[in-house]
Amino acid sequence: MTASPQRARKDPPPPSTKGLKRKRAEAGPVDVDTNSSGNTRPSKRNRNAGSSKSTAPNTVKTAASTSSSCEWFEKAMGQFGSEDLGEVWSRLLEEWRAFEEEEDSFGDNRVLPVKGRPKSVGMWISRARPPTWRPSDPDAKADEEKFKAWWASLQPAWRVVNGRVGKSMNGDWNALRLPGINGIQSIVAALFFWGLSASPKARSRKAWTTAVRECTEVFEQLRRVHSPA
Repeated sequence: MTASPQRARKDPPPPSTKGLKRKRAEAGPVDVDTNSSGNTRPSKRNRNAGSSKSTAPNTVKTAASTSSSCEWFEKAMGQFGSEDLGEVWSRLLEEWRAFEEEEDSFGDNRVLPVKGRPKSVGMWISRARPPTWRPSDPDAKADEEKFKAWWASLQPAWRVVNGRVGKSMNGDWNALRLPGINGIQSIVAALFFWGLSASPKARSRKAWTTAVRECTEVFEQLRRVHSPA
């Protein structure tokens, strides 16, 4: 018998990376928000989601794709937060930010009804919303009357009783679910300009504070009934 030839030795295969790839895949994509400085951070919706697996195709947003859409928001927040209007105002701004983030619609172009809107808001918008713009003839009484009438016109029908806004918060809020540059931002702007004209110790300041608190409650309600698609 002849000896069978020896089989050539093969080098061992490299370590498998399947497990590593699988773990990375299970982590899922991460949405990022971009602020005006170009920095990114996980969006609130994804911070709450943790590391659950996502089946949505390519939901990663780059800085280039989001910076232009939320630039208007950071610019507005800088303006509305530039004056010391008290804790009640700071809370409203926090709720507004949370609403816009959860809606994830910084690029939404739907328009809040403009009929009866305070003149100062229209003037601000017509000038491309400059952060340093202020009304040249502030009038707290006129601001109060205009805002209250406009605010009532924006409410869902079920919330208005005999022409006045009721206190109920239970109902369909789609009429006011308007995120984006032309949406609820105009309400915040109207309150901001009114707050500048209302003297801290005058009756108009009390009326302004009441309006800010009501709007804050409505923003909270919009978030409470929010159901992501």
